Amino acid sequence: MANISEDKWYDTFEEYSIKFGEVRPDYKKLKKEEAEMGALFNMELDMHNGGFLQFYCNWGYEAYIYALRGLESIGALETKKILEKQYGVIAKLKDDKRIDELWAIPEFLKESELDKIESLDEEYWEDKESIMDRMYTHYIEEK
Repeated sequence: MANISEDKWYDTFEEYSIKFGEVRPDYKKLKKEEAEMGALFNMELDMHNGGFLQFYCNWGYEAYIYALRGLESIGALETKKILEKQYGVIAKLKDDKRIDELWAIPEFLKESELDKIESLDEEYWEDKESIMDRMYTHYIEEK
């Protein structure tokens, strides 16, 4: 597996983030791999900056789904489980009429739910599956 620098990873995948943002929220306009790379890039940035709630509230459910697909594609199944557990905490709010924008989600979570998400963020930050390296290996080196 590749062992790339953050700069090389950023330079390699930034274009997919830009494309991902341009078509938002209609990610189906992108090729499957482009959408996965855009979702994973933004997931990595937001997860390391502010955690799951930042990623989810910035990008939404469809981006979350593309990130899960990307994690599966690169073989990061433990990381995928972390995100699924985090979504499980907020899933109860999916059709809640009080949620008029995604950034309203945190205000409707209990302290214990926020703690659970934060605990999972900390597990994510351990980066046991080397997401950047796996992305580079799968999408760039193996092509």
